[in-house]
Amino acid sequence: RQRQMCIRDRAYATSDKLRIIVRIAPPDQVEEMLVRGQLQLAVTSGFRSKREVSQTLLYNEMQYLYCGRDHPLFGLTDAEITSDLIADQDYVRRGYISSLTPYSSMFSRAAIAVSHQMEGLAHFVLSSKCLGFLPEDYADFWVKRGEMRRLRPDLFRFEIPMCIARDERTQHSLAASHVYEAILASHNT
Repeated sequence: RQRQMCIRDRAYATSDKLRIIVRIAPPDQVEEMLVRGQLQLAVTSGFRSKREVSQTLLYNEMQYLYCGRDHPLFGLTDAEITSDLIADQDYVRRGYISSLTPYSSMFSRAAIAVSHQMEGLAHFVLSSKCLGFLPEDYADFWVKRGEMRRLRPDLFRFEIPMCIARDERTQHSLAASHVYEAILASHNT
């Protein structure tokens, strides 16, 4: 929350008329929107970029495997949850395939559901019909309420680099430049 206030305060210090539009899209679509000039900048997971899109690492986001409270694995101890047991479970995956999301190395069959957004992944997990990977900070809300459980964090996790990206071929507006610098500054403090 303090980081969000810092970004807002630094960006608004240059103009109180600044308006920011937030869009949610998979990384491949974000890159395409940047190249087409539909976005001036984006905070997104790292992706294989076209040469004209720069990416600067902001932080690494830890993803863990979760199940809902009525899932059969919820009540098991960590010692009872093995890689083979996980491999046989139904799961939901992200709507884009990336080397950053290593589902094929953990599960023995195809996903039963797909979602491009975390909200969709979370609802599938909360249904207790399948497992899914979510960012730790995002899932903590349900974990604290006892509605989700993190499964074997020692075995089932991966890290995703979160970056700020922009097309370096274009002239950026003063507002976009200030927001870009404010985001970078808030992550470097």
